[in-house]
Parts: sequence; structure tokens; C-alpha cells
Amino acid sequence: MTTFDIIFWLLIVLIAVLAYTIESGLSARHRPLVLSSILSATLAAVYMMFLVEDNSKFGTGKPLPAAPKQKKKVQSLGGNGEGGLEEIEVIEGPGPDSLDSEARYEDSPLLKKVGGFRDCPACPLMTLVSPGSVVMGSPADEPNRRANEGPQKVVRIGRAFAISRYEIQYREFAAFVRTTRHSVRATCLIDGKPSNATWQKPGFEQKSGDHPVVCVSWNDANAYAAWLTQKTDRTYRLPSESEWAYAARAGVATAYITGKDIAPTQANYAGTRGGTSKGGSFSDNAFKIFDMTGNVWELIDDCWSDNLSKVPASGVSERGQGDCTRSPVRGGGWNATKPQVRAAYRMPLGRDQATNSIGIRLARELK
Repeated sequence: MTTFDIIFWLLIVLIAVLAYTIESGLSARHRPLVLSSILSATLAAVYMMFLVEDNSKFGTGKPLPAAPKQKKKVQSLGGNGEGGLEEIEVIEGPGPDSLDSEARYEDSPLLKKVGGFRDCPACPLMTLVSPGSVVMGSPADEPNRRANEGPQKVVRIGRAFAISRYEIQYREFAAFVRTTRHSVRATCLIDGKPSNATWQKPGFEQKSGDHPVVCVSWNDANAYAAWLTQKTDRTYRLPSESEWAYAARAGVATAYITGKDIAPTQANYAGTRGGTSKGGSFSDNAFKIFDMTGNVWELIDDCWSDNLSKVPASGVSERGQGDCTRSPVRGGGWNATKPQVRAAYRMPLGRDQATNSIGIRLARELK
């Protein structure tokens, strides 16, 4: 029970007591004073009702701290990618309604939890991502830009969603395998070549279960998401490419999500650590998400496309077009080069392939 709950019910009790004194004749001498007290208490109770967020809880939630918003003019394809280019100005970052009318969600109490929430003890730690817009891709003059990073396009994420605060950890995936006896069948590639590495022995030491799981495929990630969905009655899935870009940038419009440049002290890349790092070893972003750059590449739900022209403007996954035997991976891994950890960098991976530098981050729909 919140402070607002307590105050509201105390006012109701006060009104009832004052009404009883009038009815019983106990307040005959002070009837005007008691009546004015009842009126004041009633008005206060009505005011408290205006603070109601939903049918069961009083009080107003604190929105996520807004990420720094940056205005940027881009050449963008309008609508669904048809028609000519137009120059528009957008503001990157969370929108003004940062909780997307939070009260309408059954999950509303979870969204307010400081530090994120879990739907079950073995479930990943999730955090809220509020609505807003993001510029997909990179500008033509960005150093090391590749053709598949364009054309730039504005995508508006109109609905809040949750995303795992850390890349899915070894211990979390292990709980899934123990419960379901799921068999990870994909051959784990190391430097592009088949190997004997597995998700349990990826070719380097993972000193704790807090490291991200690797050597898993897109198919394995979807099996894990389906298990969580069945277990929690909440929809878990891989993020769309635009959801990933929006959550990764969190209002940042520069080539790297750390700014104009990046260093090995800010993320795990370039092989400087010889393998994965424990989740949360580096600073989080404005959405309180860790390791959106480096550590492991992250699997994406969409079918692969050689450019961004058909990326849905609504933020959903692109499943109807492109090469659906492959999907994008984003963010760069522990062995990625510096150009590969740019925010716009993307590359394809077969859905039945796995490497020891690619892992999982899941999205979860709000209910």
C-alpha cells in the first residue's frame, strides 16, 4: 500500500466518523464546524482520486530519465520506403510520453521497479524502453560506412516495450536447457571456421554464469524466447532491428553510442580481453541497458536485407521481404574491430549458424 492509499482511506474514515457524529446528535453544538470539515475532507478525497493511475493503485510513477535529445537533419525515405528522398529534422531519443500511458498496462507495477524486473527467478532482468524515434543507418559521410547501412530512415517506436538489461547470461540459458533438454545443434564457428566449441565451452574461459551465452543460433534464441513466453504468459522475442537501434542509441546520434569515438575502456571489443566480459562490466546507456556495444553480437528478429529501404517505419520486424534464411546481428562482439562497433554497423548471419562471439538479447512485449 502506497502513501496515497493510506491518506485516501484515512480521509474516508474521517468523513464517516464526522457523518456519524451528526447523525447521532453528538455534534449538535458544533454542527457548522463538522459540516465544513466533512466538505474539506470530501474535496481532499476527490483530489486524491485524480492521482489514480489505474483501478488498483494510487500515485504517479516516475518516468524514465530522458536521454539527451539531439536534433538532426537526414535524407529519409518516407512512409514504407517508397517515393523520393526528403530532408527532415528529427529529435532522437525517448518521446514526451515516456511511459506510453503506463496505467493501461497490466504490467504497470513492474515498470516502476528501480533496477528492472524479472518475471520469474530464472528469467532475465528486463528494463523499460519508452516510445520515441530513431534515425536508422549512417550518414553518407560517416567514416567506414558500408552500403547496407543506408539509406537513412526515421523509424518511430510508438509503443513501449521491455528489453533485457544484460545480454542473456550463461546461467539463464543453462536453466532453459536443464528444464527443456534443448539440444544446441549448430556448429560453433571460430574465426569463420567450424570448431569443437560449444555454448558450455566456447574456446575461452567464462569465470562466472554472468557472462553472456555464446555459440547459440537464431533458432536457439527463439526456442529460449518461446520457453520464457510459455513459462511467464508474457511474450518474449528477439528485438526488431529498429527496436535494437533505438534501444542502443538511447538518444545518441553519433557514430558510436559512446560519442564520436570509443576506447577499449568503454566496451569489450578488438580482442583486448580474449573473450567475453561479465555482463555490466561497462557503463550502461540512458535506458539503463548494458553492453549494447561490444561483448557479443546480438541476434535480430528481422529477415536480412541488403539495405534499409524496406525497414518498417513503425518499428516492427521485417519478416515479409528479404532473405529469411539469414538475419542481422548488431552491436559488435569481443573480437570485433573498431569500425564494427559503430552503432549503424550490421551484418548477416544464417539462422542455423553460431559463433563464439554472438549471443542473445531479448525483447518482451508489455501486457
